Amino acid sequence: MATSNRIPNILLILVLSILTPSNVISIRESQPISSQREDLFSSTSKLEDLVESEVQIVDVLDTFADYTLEKAKLIKSYVEAQKTLINTQGKKLVAHPVEAYLLIRRLTADWEDVHGALHAISNYSVGVFNWVETYRQNRNFPQSEDLTGAAHAIVRLQDTYRLNMKSLSEGIIQLPKQMMLHNTVFHGKNGLTAQDLLFIGKHAFTQGLYNRAIQWLQTAEGIAGKEINGTNGSQNELLEELHTSLRSAIEVHDDILERQGPRGITWKTNPVPINPELARDAKYQINRKEMFVPALFRRQSQEEEFVHFERLCAGEEIRPDKILSTLKCRLTTVISPYFVLSPLRVEEASLSPHIVIIHDFVTASQADRLIELGKPKLRASMHQTVNGTFIKSYIRTSKTAWLKDHEDPLVTKITKKIEQAVGLKASLPKEAEDYQIANYGLGGLYVPHTDHLMNNPNPEVYTAWERFVGDRIATMMIYLSNVEAGGATVFPRAGVTLWPKKGAAAFWWNLDRSGVGDENTRHGACPVLYGDKWVSNKWIRLNEQFLSATCGLHPLEKFQIP
Repeated sequence: MATSNRIPNILLILVLSILTPSNVISIRESQPISSQREDLFSSTSKLEDLVESEVQIVDVLDTFADYTLEKAKLIKSYVEAQKTLINTQGKKLVAHPVEAYLLIRRLTADWEDVHGALHAISNYSVGVFNWVETYRQNRNFPQSEDLTGAAHAIVRLQDTYRLNMKSLSEGIIQLPKQMMLHNTVFHGKNGLTAQDLLFIGKHAFTQGLYNRAIQWLQTAEGIAGKEINGTNGSQNELLEELHTSLRSAIEVHDDILERQGPRGITWKTNPVPINPELARDAKYQINRKEMFVPALFRRQSQEEEFVHFERLCAGEEIRPDKILSTLKCRLTTVISPYFVLSPLRVEEASLSPHIVIIHDFVTASQADRLIELGKPKLRASMHQTVNGTFIKSYIRTSKTAWLKDHEDPLVTKITKKIEQAVGLKASLPKEAEDYQIANYGLGGLYVPHTDHLMNNPNPEVYTAWERFVGDRIATMMIYLSNVEAGGATVFPRAGVTLWPKKGAAAFWWNLDRSGVGDENTRHGACPVLYGDKWVSNKWIRLNEQFLSATCGLHPLEKFQIP
């Protein structure tokens, strides 16, 4: 391998050690987010509140700017008048007694006006500064970790949905063909600067998305070239930083590709090196079209699961026609007389595992009411780690709230409807958990996981209450809002994609009739590309369902209702 145009090994190791931390952030791994404060990027509701808060600061600063400009005009008028006088009369200014008097007046009485203006600006600026700082602190304004989170979200969206880089940098979102349902293009009012693109490109690099990092940095170079206008020194410095960053990214990209291949759990590169000399190697000359073969209904590696997750999120159908042809839409009244006059509109998304969409399960006004109840209680979502602790991390970026069953008449009414629809008990704490209201923010997602939690064969690892109520037998997820683009619920092992529709409810069984967790129900929430995503989850517990959800005759027998 030629080394003349490559980073020396010791330097490359140094670059990798600095830019590629051991806990590379990816959609498949968790990196804790500070729990000392509430982040803002993970909830559109919090971002909406931030807009309202920003208006107050803008009004104060606008008033301050107007006041300062008024005083600055007075000072500028004094300066210009004295400059003109001095330049035209010079030392003769003091020869005339009237002129001498006016000189002294300018340096006393007139100066008092200028001094007063300076003093007023100084006092006002201190007051405004203190007010703004206090206001920001009291309202949890974004900090550096929020900007980092937003950059991660942008990188994730671009990679998951394979967005056109040039369009995205201009604030234009062009949907992939398979996702084109209604709106196909979303126009923003502003684009990204070269500095923005450099910042995001660096975060793409730290996530191990070396191919995407190069795209971000190359786009930044093109924009920086247009921003320079010849003599802007700071922009020239930016362009030099971009050149250096891009060269380093290309070197690392090619080295990772050579040593580790084009894709792994924590990295992704192009299939061919960027360096033309390396690209001419015979192993890269083979014209091989990457063939994707779905790995359904079996244990998947982390990489396989991530590939399935990405493809399903982007709207790709990976199940064979043989399975799709068995799925139906139907009206059902057999579960309960409650639905004789208004049958359930059931759409089968999968027969095994049994996953259905119940359309119009709640009305639009009921969905809005649930959002209204949950919004004041939103807190950062947590997820459980392998050692049982709960943390915030980039594998689940949303905010959640909890509503008790009898907190509002509507909540009680919806619970009764759930019980009638699926034939399970869900009213008491021992029968089901409280309602979880979740709001997903910028690029908000939840990586694949199971809702059933009690997989350890040793019951002693669980609390007495968990052993009493049992595992989560079923999930009812109610979509409380439409999402213009992205935000689907996908099941990588089952090959199922559920698109959010306001008022619809997704229902699936987490356990077989033997009480064992069904791993084919592993599911995740795709990043929200455009829009506002709200959902409500109701998790039903096993032990109180012994009369309504009886054991089967075969260990792997499935539940099939509704």
